[in-house]
Amino acid sequence: MSSTRPRKKCKRDDDESGAILTVARAPVRKKGKLAALIQMPLDVLYEIFSHLNSPDVLKLSRMSKVFRRVLMSPSALSIWKSARENIGLPECPPDMNEIQWANLAFSPHCHYCFTTGVRTVEWRFRMRICSKCAKDHLLVMHNMPTINHMTHDLVPCRPAARRWRIVVVKVEWEEVQQQIKALDKKDLDAYTQRRKEKVVEITRHAERCESWAQDQNNGRALERDQLKAERLNSIVEKLKALGWEKDLQSIRYPDSLEEHKLVKLPQRLTTRIWSNIQGPILQFMTEMREKRILREQKEVVMRRKRTATTVLQEYKNGRLPYREVMPEAVDFCDMPPVKAIIDQSLDVPVDATAFSHLITQFPQLFDSWRNKIRLQLAELLKRSGELQFFFDDELDIASPDCGLRKVPETDSEALEMLNLASTIFICKECGPALFTFLDMSLDRPIFYPEVLGHICLTRRYSYGLLPSDPTDPSLDLGSTPALKRASWHTRPLMLSSTLRSMAEELIADSGLDPQTAEASDMDNKNLFYACLRCHQHQDTGDIIAPVYKWRDAICHQAATHNMMESEWYIASEDEFETYMVESDEDEDESEAEDIGDEEYEGGKEAMCPIWCCTRCRDTPLEKGPMDLPSMADHYLFQHECYGDLILNRDYFRSFDTYRRKYSSPPKMFVPSI
Repeated sequence: MSSTRPRKKCKRDDDESGAILTVARAPVRKKGKLAALIQMPLDVLYEIFSHLNSPDVLKLSRMSKVFRRVLMSPSALSIWKSARENIGLPECPPDMNEIQWANLAFSPHCHYCFTTGVRTVEWRFRMRICSKCAKDHLLVMHNMPTINHMTHDLVPCRPAARRWRIVVVKVEWEEVQQQIKALDKKDLDAYTQRRKEKVVEITRHAERCESWAQDQNNGRALERDQLKAERLNSIVEKLKALGWEKDLQSIRYPDSLEEHKLVKLPQRLTTRIWSNIQGPILQFMTEMREKRILREQKEVVMRRKRTATTVLQEYKNGRLPYREVMPEAVDFCDMPPVKAIIDQSLDVPVDATAFSHLITQFPQLFDSWRNKIRLQLAELLKRSGELQFFFDDELDIASPDCGLRKVPETDSEALEMLNLASTIFICKECGPALFTFLDMSLDRPIFYPEVLGHICLTRRYSYGLLPSDPTDPSLDLGSTPALKRASWHTRPLMLSSTLRSMAEELIADSGLDPQTAEASDMDNKNLFYACLRCHQHQDTGDIIAPVYKWRDAICHQAATHNMMESEWYIASEDEFETYMVESDEDEDESEAEDIGDEEYEGGKEAMCPIWCCTRCRDTPLEKGPMDLPSMADHYLFQHECYGDLILNRDYFRSFDTYRRKYSSPPKMFVPSI
């Protein structure tokens, strides 16, 4: 018997009157715009659905119960078939119906755990499987015959990531193995034949599906690219209308409007979308404008530096030969009067005439610069008390040494010590030593003041410039892209204790005090040093030895005899001229004429790498010092000049004269040993 008792009403605690409160009914939900669709006649509905694609029909079947009931009915099979044909998907396989086939092709979920987001279809296995389930349900095996002569062509398979591996469905593989073990020879042959035919059929169908899927992916990628291009073009047009055209054209790598996160979306630009992204896009363009202005400013500065470099080159070439080192373009452009002209307002025209009033100040500016670099050398001498290393031949170990017997404490003491004949440097950059503490760069001693013009002191390796940056003409060395000019520095230099000992011994043999003798004192002595370790005995009983001036004597000792005790026969100028051996070899007259018949310590300098090109100096084409035959080739190929070269017009002598190498130094008869 049914109860007629009325339904109880909820009573609020704060209702003192105890009145019964009624619960408001929920408002009736409005019908959607497509609500009338389900009320259409089925033949009209079927006609509409037949023009849809399979993904759309699949979504409709899951939209409501009414649609699902209509689309899942057997009479709706033609809808699914037409939808599949509309997109060119291969026909449904025999073991699946159209709905299952559409679900496999367009429903991105795992067929084991129903995880969504599985984009890849295993067409050969006719399933989708996530990476987690693949570990349990797929089997990776060798692509080779297995037990009972069973091969991989009995089950559908696909290549694995590793070579000589295939992937199969684990359950299907195990079922086939069990069938093989259970069947006799006659039934096994028929079974394997049927399995092979089935696998071939599945594989061919899967290959068609894979080809279709690849075409679909390519089409979607092309469509995305087209949408991105349309969006980019629309944004560019709007930016041009706002006055950003010049900034759009000046965008440089690595910046890119096309790669902006709000621009590269595959979505058409609408008025609403533009209003939402306009702020960040304009902020990006503001940054591009600032970078453009900075680049333009830098380009103007670079052009002015190029002009300043040309002024410097003409000034230096017009004062050849010179006996003092001159600054390169880097230090020249950093001099306050020159820098003031370069850094003027961008609207001020700057050409060579802008520097004309400074030419009379160049001697004072260059003297100030020379004093500055001498003080840097003085600082190097003052720091020589810090731990350095040289190779101790007697102990056969690397031992600490300061390179100087007395370390200067003040700038004046250090500057005085620079002038000592025993103060000799070596370069860590151009020397052959792998480890500088071994003091092995002894065959390239550098003396003062030639050290001021050593090329390594104005060079530095650099790999950081972007190709889009305007090249700084004061730094660029196009002949060696990784090498750049730099402000004068002493980083490559170190003092050589071994060369110091050699020099002190030679100075003492010359009758001077090694602790006080300056290079000028040795020059004034004008002595000649015959190396007795290189002497030759003649049939007549005479002894002939090569002869050097004191700097080249130290170079010869370091390069040829190194740690061996030196043996010199010291001759005066008159004695050298008396006992000098006349050379039987004819000198090359053309080379002698090219260098003005200059001689240095008895030897011709044509083959010495001490000559530099006047046209290339202080430009990106500048190369290091070279000999005169190389200079002739340089003018022929670089400047297309075929005539005779003239000293101090076409080429000049490098201030860095330590590079001199003589293949045949002068010789003299040694009176007695």
